[in-house]
Amino acid sequence: MKSQAVIFQSLVLSLAVVGILSTARAEDESTKLRVLILGDSISIGYTPTVQKLLQEEAVVMRPMRDEKKPENCQGT
Repeated sequence: MKSQAVIFQSLVLSLAVVGILSTARAEDESTKLRVLILGDSISIGYTPTVQKLLQEEAVVMRPMRDEKKPENCQGT
């Protein structure tokens, strides 16, 4: 559990730094940074939170099948 917290904090910090260092302010989704979160449990648990944290700077997503069902990342 503690290691998940460390991973999450590291991820959020890394993404925040990328957002801060970005020189162009995103005005629509086509110009925003794109972030893909991989790892079944990690992406299921953290994607909504990271989306909220970075909603102004990035489009955050996880693998989805047909835009409806989460894609299993096993074997990648």
